[in-house]
Amino acid sequence: MLHTTSARKSQKIGWANNTSLLEIFFCLLALLYAVLLVYADTYSNTYFTDILDRANYIYYAEFSKDVFGYYSEKSIFSAFVNEPMFLLINWSVNIVTRNPENTVRLLILFSAFQAAYLTLKNGGGFAACVVILLLPSVYGNYILSLRQGVALAFFLTGWFSKNNYIKFALIGFAPLIHTSFYISLFLLLFQWMSRKYASPIYYNIVVFVVLCVAAILLIPYVGSSLGVRQAEGYASADFEDVKGSGLGLVFWFLILIVFLNQGQKFLQCNLFSVYCLVFYVLSYILFPTFARTIQNHALLILISGFYLSGLNKLLFYSLVILFFAYTVFSVLNFGLLSPFLQS
Repeated sequence: MLHTTSARKSQKIGWANNTSLLEIFFCLLALLYAVLLVYADTYSNTYFTDILDRANYIYYAEFSKDVFGYYSEKSIFSAFVNEPMFLLINWSVNIVTRNPENTVRLLILFSAFQAAYLTLKNGGGFAACVVILLLPSVYGNYILSLRQGVALAFFLTGWFSKNNYIKFALIGFAPLIHTSFYISLFLLLFQWMSRKYASPIYYNIVVFVVLCVAAILLIPYVGSSLGVRQAEGYASADFEDVKGSGLGLVFWFLILIVFLNQGQKFLQCNLFSVYCLVFYVLSYILFPTFARTIQNHALLILISGFYLSGLNKLLFYSLVILFFAYTVFSVLNFGLLSPFLQS
C-alpha cells in the first residue's frame, strides 16, 4: 500500500552507506536545522507572538485540557475529529515545561529535527536534501503551520519505517494531530486500489482526477456537518489570500508535468507523490484552502524527484534550484519571517 523501500529497490540511490558516523552527522545537522527554526524569532528580532498563529499555539499549550473538554461536551465523536492527540501532546509536554512558549518551542524542535533527519537519511544526496529543507513549503511547517509539522513528523516516521505495524500505526496517528492528514489517507487508499487492480497507470490518474474534484467539492460540507474545527473558517476564507502569488502553483504544476513525462515505471513507484500533486493543483483551482495540504507532502514529493532520470531529472533540479534562488532572494530582501508575520 505504501511507498516502501522495497518498492524502490530498482531505483535505489544514495550518497553514502548508513554508517554510525554518518548517522551522527545526520543527527547533528538535523539538530542544527531544528534549533535555528526554534529560535527564528530571536535572531530575527521578532516577538514570539508576532508570528501568525503563535498566540493560538500558546493557548493550546496552556489550555489543551479545556479545549478537549469543550469538544467532549459536544460529543465523543466531536472530540475524536478535532485532533485529540495534538491536545494530548500539548498537555503532556506542558506538564514538564510548565511554560506554554517553551512547550511550543519543544514541539518545533521535535518535528523539525525528525523531518530533517529522515530527509537526510532517505534522500538522494546531501546538497539536494539541504536545498529542499530550505524551501518555504518545507520549513513553513516549523514556523507557521506547527500542528501540521508535528503530524508530519509522525507520518514521515511511519512512512520510512521498515516495520509494517509501526508504519500503519504512525501514519494512522497523524490525522489525530492534524485533520488534513485524512486527505493523505485518502490518497494512500487510492494508491493501494490502483496497485491492487493493476489498471493502466494513466487510466488511474484520470479516475483519480474525477474523484478528487468530487471530494474537494464535498469535503467542506462533510467537515461542517461533523463539527471539524477547520470547517468553521471555510465560509469566511479569503481565497485570494490563500492563493498568494501563484508561484507555488506554477512550481508544483511543472513538477507534476516532469513526473508524468518520466514514464510508467517511475509513476508506479511514485504514485503517491503524483496523486499529491494532482490533488494540490485541483485544490488550488477549486478550493484553495485545501491546497495548503501540499505542506504535508512536499518532502515526499521532492524526494521522489531524486529518482528521475535523464532530461527529466535535469528539469527537476533546475526547477528546485530556481525556486530555492527565489527563496534566498526573498529572505535576503525581506527577512526569513516576513511571510509569516501578522500585518
